[in-house]
Amino acid sequence: MAKIGIADTTFARVDMAKFAIDAIKKNSDAKIERYTVPGFKDLPVACKKLFEEYKCDIVIALGMAGPMPI
Repeated sequence: MAKIGIADTTFARVDMAKFAIDAIKKNSDAKIERYTVPGFKDLPVACKKLFEEYKCDIVIALGMAGPMPI
């Protein structure tokens, strides 16, 4: 069985992971691992952890930058 990792952020305005999980469950029987980090700058490490520690076959990174230009 495939294992899909979802890395998301706490401070996003929308819970994007919920939508992704619902879509995956609707169309697949893959096992899902979710890893939440504080901000989008932490997503690369979260993805690496999902690959190496949680043994995911594929990972989706979901984050949202803030409204400020920098």
